[in-house]
Amino acid sequence: MYNFVKNMMTNIKKYSQYSYGKYISDLVELTQKNKILAEIIGYEKFEKIERQEPLYRLVVNPQAKIKFGIVAGIHGEEIAGPFSILEILRQPKKYFNKKICYRIYPVINPTGFDLKQRYDDDGKQLNTINKKILKSDNFKEVKFFFDDIKKIDFDGFLSLHEEIVNKEFYAFVYEKEAMDIYEKIMKINKKYVKIFKNKTIEKFKTDKIGLIKNIHDQSFEDYIFSHKHTSISLCTETPGQIPLEERIKINLRNIKILSDYLVKNI
Repeated sequence: MYNFVKNMMTNIKKYSQYSYGKYISDLVELTQKNKILAEIIGYEKFEKIERQEPLYRLVVNPQAKIKFGIVAGIHGEEIAGPFSILEILRQPKKYFNKKICYRIYPVINPTGFDLKQRYDDDGKQLNTINKKILKSDNFKEVKFFFDDIKKIDFDGFLSLHEEIVNKEFYAFVYEKEAMDIYEKIMKINKKYVKIFKNKTIEKFKTDKIGLIKNIHDQSFEDYIFSHKHTSISLCTETPGQIPLEERIKINLRNIKILSDYLVKNI
């Protein structure tokens, strides 16, 4: 992985030269090489340059009974999630379990990705699913995702986020009491990265192991949990102030931990 990340960082030069078009080119090349289903679920128009940007969904092991959903790139400047997906596709045998059907949404916010900003090109915050958002024509990216998953029940769901200003790792969960798998993830990550524990960020406070519990913020992962589309839902926040290669390692580690858990417990 080191050579991949090193070469990627050379190409993007602080992310300024790596476009969404380049990302999709790399993504499609890897899915074709590994015979992974990659389908366009919709298009978002980049208003300033009148260009249509495709949103992709990947499906790995479509016949497998266990379903694991992964979403990344909801906030455009949070790049570790999307690049983690590319790294997984470079080593599919290492990270994909044949007993699991992975349903992956690599980048939800293509215009934000291109603009290197949190929100889309219209300045919209995309990490919300509710009736008002779904009725609006200004949140097509959210609607494409919702329409694709609304009839699917997952056994596990993971949303890959970053805390840009932080050097420590933490996560959101949606139950009052954390499940063993969440505690296991935090315990393992503690070996490799500092944990943001017993601290407040915005209006939320982490507990003694770095979890923010019982949050209902209408985010993608909250919606899927609250509407009983999964019993396991986790939003991880990798620290944006550590090297990209380390953030990618965190994401890959957590995907592997959750995959192993699902195979053993579902």
